[in-house]
Amino acid sequence: MRNQDQCFPEVGLGDDGFSYVNVSLAEKPENMSLSVVLHESWQTLQPWADQWDHWAENNPFRTWDWMTTWWSFYGPVYPRSRLQLLSIHSGKELIGFAPLFKSWHPFWGWTIRFLGSGEVCGDDLGWIAAEDFQEDVGQAVAKALDGHPVKTPTRAVLTEDKSAGSACYVSCQHLDLDGVKPSGRGIQSLLHQLQTLSWQIDARAIDHCWQIDLPVTWTEYLQNVLGRSMRKKVRRLSDRYLASGEVEVHTVSGYESWVKAWGHLVSLHQARRRQLGDRTAFDSSVFRQFHQAILRRLLPVNKARLVWLEWQGQPIAAEYLLISGQAVRAYQSGMNPKVADLSPGFLANLVVIQQAIAEGHSLFDFLRGDEPYKAEWGARPVEMFRIRAVPSRPMVRLRLAFWRVARICRNKLRKEKKDNKGDPFAATFTQLVSVQDVSQKCQGTTDEMACSICD
Repeated sequence: MRNQDQCFPEVGLGDDGFSYVNVSLAEKPENMSLSVVLHESWQTLQPWADQWDHWAENNPFRTWDWMTTWWSFYGPVYPRSRLQLLSIHSGKELIGFAPLFKSWHPFWGWTIRFLGSGEVCGDDLGWIAAEDFQEDVGQAVAKALDGHPVKTPTRAVLTEDKSAGSACYVSCQHLDLDGVKPSGRGIQSLLHQLQTLSWQIDARAIDHCWQIDLPVTWTEYLQNVLGRSMRKKVRRLSDRYLASGEVEVHTVSGYESWVKAWGHLVSLHQARRRQLGDRTAFDSSVFRQFHQAILRRLLPVNKARLVWLEWQGQPIAAEYLLISGQAVRAYQSGMNPKVADLSPGFLANLVVIQQAIAEGHSLFDFLRGDEPYKAEWGARPVEMFRIRAVPSRPMVRLRLAFWRVARICRNKLRKEKKDNKGDPFAATFTQLVSVQDVSQKCQGTTDEMACSICD
C-alpha cells in the first residue's frame, strides 16, 4: 500500500490506455476541461485501487474493499443491474471517481444509486476524490447523468480531444442517493448543476448520524462530555461489573478466530430486535454473507473489531466496530433481553468507547439511527439526507409527482394510525422537512412539499 501522506506520481498508461495521476492541489487549473469515462467493470480500475482508498479518506463505506465486496453480493439482487463507475479526468489526469450502479425499477425505470447503499446502510456516501476536486467531480457527474456523452475505456490514450476513445451515454431516469451529508461540497455541486439542467429534486432528512468528539483521556470524557447522572451511572456499573470481573470483555481483531464472536453478535442482535417486534438485519442472507466476506478482509488488517461481553458463562452483549484513521464506528450490536437488569447494552457502549479513547481515536460514530441513548453518551447529531432527482422529461416528472402524492397520503395514514393507538413515541424523531430548510443544506432542491416518509 502507498503511504497516504505522499503525493502520487504519474503512473503512466493503464491497461485501458488512460494516464492516472493525482493532480497537485497547488497546480489545479481554474477552468479545467473535464471528461468522464464510464467503466462497467472493476477490472479497468483495479490498478488504481490504492489511489481510490487514498481519496476515500478513511471512510470505510467508500473504500475499494467495501464497495467491490458489496457489489459481488448485492449486484445480483437488483434487477438488470450494471456497474456505472465514472472516472473524471482533466486532460490526461484523473481527479476522481463516482461509485455508481444502475438497475431497472418497474415504476421509475433506470435508477442510478451509490454502491454500498440499501440495507447495508452505508453513511456519508459520495465521490471518491480529494476535497478540492469534489465540486468539479459533482458537476461532471451531473452532466453525465443528464445525457452528455461519456467515454469508454479503450487502449487509446485519453487526450483533451473529445474524439479520443469511444463515446456512450449513461441511462438515468431516476437518481436515488441515500445516506448523504447535505453539507458535502460534492453533493452540493451535483444538486446545483442538476438544477441548472432543469432536473426536479426531492430531498428529505432521514435518521441522523450521532458522533462523539473524543478527548484524550477517559477522565476528560467523564468530566467534560457526560452529564452528571450519566457519569454516576458509568462509574457505578463499571465498578460493579467490569472492575470486579463479574462481566468479562472479549475482543476479536487481527487474525484471531472470529466465528464464535460472529455467532454471538447475530444471536444477540436477533434476540433484542425480536423482543421489540422488529425484523432484524441478519434475517437477510445476503446481508450476513456480505459481512462475513468483508470481515475476512478487514479483521486481519485491524480495520474491524468484534467485542462481546460475558456474564456467568453466557454472552450478554456484542458490538461490531469499523475502525479507520482516527474514527471508530459502531456498525451493529446486540444484547440479551433476558438479563436487561444488568444493562448489557450500556456496558457494551461503555467498553467500546473506553477502548477507542485508550487507543487514541478522536471520533466515535454511532452511525445512523435516532435512538435516545446516543445523546446520553455525549454524541451530537449529524444531518443525513436521501435525495431523489429526475431529468426534465414529461413522463419521469409525472412519476415523481405521483410518487410525492402517494408518499404524503401514506404519511398521513401512518400518523393517523399512530395517533389512534396513542403511541407517545410516534413523533419523537419524526420531523416534517420544508423545502426552505432542506434547500439551505441541499442547494438545488425544488420540492415544495413537506415530507417525512421512509421508503
